[in-house]
Amino acid sequence: MNSQLPSTMSVPTPYGVDLVTWEYKSLILDGKKMEDPKTMEPLNQLGAEGWELVNAMPANAVVKAVLYTFKRPRRR
Repeated sequence: MNSQLPSTMSVPTPYGVDLVTWEYKSLILDGKKMEDPKTMEPLNQLGAEGWELVNAMPANAVVKAVLYTFKRPRRR
């Protein structure tokens, strides 16, 4: 089970200039297989690409899926 949903957001300052522009990515993984090193590979890969984990929450209690949300500064 895998879903990636990138998006972007700008944060305006009082001066009207963007302070930081973020991009976001979501990933859904099977929570029952977190002991398996292969399950951790996508998370480690995102970390190596500069993505920071900002949230992890149950995506589906029946199959124990976990929704991970990441952010990183947008590259211009």
